[in-house]
Amino acid sequence: MMRHSLTYVLLLSFVFMAPGLLGQVTFHTSDDFIKANKGAMVNIAADTAYVVSTSRIRYINHQLDNLDSIQLLYNDLVDNRNTLLDELKKTNKVLKRIGELIEADSTVLSNDMAFILRDLSTTLNDLKRNNNELKKNNETLEHKSQQLERLVKELRKETKGIWWNGLLDKVVVFAGGVGVGLLIAAL
Repeated sequence: MMRHSLTYVLLLSFVFMAPGLLGQVTFHTSDDFIKANKGAMVNIAADTAYVVSTSRIRYINHQLDNLDSIQLLYNDLVDNRNTLLDELKKTNKVLKRIGELIEADSTVLSNDMAFILRDLSTTLNDLKRNNNELKKNNETLEHKSQQLERLVKELRKETKGIWWNGLLDKVVVFAGGVGVGLLIAAL
């Protein structure tokens, strides 16, 4: 039994001494990570600690590197999105200004068109009135022209009558003169 107790004491001594032989690592609250080799004794002085194998940490580091690349891409995308949003805002302002100008021009054109239409309507009414007056004047001129033609015909008749009467008077005077001359010559 002594032999077992000696073995037991040696085993307990080895267990208490082994950490010193294999190495002892203490994880404090201020530590981010501590590498501990296989068989080392880890003393946790923090609230929480995680144990991760070397192959798993390589995988995690690789994923973190990928995450960093993705973060850079994301930052570039955010910058591009912000640039595009700024350009979109500028374009929106320009389009809004163009819309306002078009609306103002449309109002001016509408007002000008209304003025032109009113002016054309007034002019058309004036032309219709003038046309009616011209028709009346033409009818009056036509009537007066017909009266003048009748008057000219009558004057021509009278002129012919006067001419014939004057000719007849001359023939009568001539015949009377010849008759008186013959009478005087006969006497």
